[in-house]
Amino acid sequence: MLLFCRTIKQRSTLGSPNLAVAETASQLQWPLSSLPPSLPGPTRVPRLLSHRQKTLLSSFNGEDAHVLSEAKEEAVHAIIDFVKLSYIFQCDLLDMPAVLQLEKDAKYAVLYQLLKIFLTQRLGAYLEYHTTNSDLEKNYGLVHAKMRLMSLVDLSSNGSCRIRYELIREILNINDDEVELWVVKAITAKLIDCKMDQMNQVVVVSHHTYGMFGQHQWQALRTKLMTWRDNISNVINTIQANKVTEDGSQAVQGLVVR
Repeated sequence: MLLFCRTIKQRSTLGSPNLAVAETASQLQWPLSSLPPSLPGPTRVPRLLSHRQKTLLSSFNGEDAHVLSEAKEEAVHAIIDFVKLSYIFQCDLLDMPAVLQLEKDAKYAVLYQLLKIFLTQRLGAYLEYHTTNSDLEKNYGLVHAKMRLMSLVDLSSNGSCRIRYELIREILNINDDEVELWVVKAITAKLIDCKMDQMNQVVVVSHHTYGMFGQHQWQALRTKLMTWRDNISNVINTIQANKVTEDGSQAVQGLVVR
C-alpha cells in the first residue's frame, strides 16, 4: 500500500500519466509473487486479486483512450473474477472508466454486458444471454447459482419488504419446494435478513445488501433520510403542539379554581 500511495503522489507531481500508470501496475502486481498459491476459505488468493484489481483499475481515471487501453486486460480479468467467485456479490467496477471502455470493445463487449446483467438485471436476462453466449461458460466457468442469489437480492431491493413465494419461484426459475432453500442460501451468504412466513407464503425482508452502490442508490438513501427527518420533525411538532395545549388547559383550570 505504501508503494501505491507513493505512485499516486508521483502522478500528481511528475505530470507523466503514462509513466505513473505503468509504475502503478507493476507495483500493485509485484507483491502477489510473494503470496502462497492458495489460502483457505474466503481469504484465498482470488479475493486478494480482486482487491488488487479494483485498486489498480480505479487509478485509471480521467486518462486518454491510449492510457485506458493499457488497463483493458486487467479489466477483463476483474470481470471474470467477479462472475466466477461464488462468495463475492458486491462490485463497483461497472462505471470505472477502465472497465467502461469494454462496453464498445469489439472483443470484450460481451463480457461487459455480462457484468451489467449481474449487477442490474435478473436470472431471466442472464439465461437469455447464456443461450447466445454458451461458449463463455466453457472458457470462464460462469456461475448460475450466483445469479439466482443476486436475483433474489434484487427482488428484496425492489421497494417491497414482502416477497411472495410464487414470485421467487418464478424469477429464480425453481420448483415450489426449493424456494425456502434459496432463501436460506441468501441468508447464509449474508445477502438478506428476513423471516419466512410459511402460512402466508411470503418472505419478509428487513435488510438486504446491494450488488453495486452507485448514484441511484445514493439518491434512494438520500430520499429515505429526508423522509425520516420529516417524520421526526412532524413528531416533534405534534409533541410541542400537545404540550402547548396541555399547558393552556392547566392554566385555564387554575383560573377557574381561583
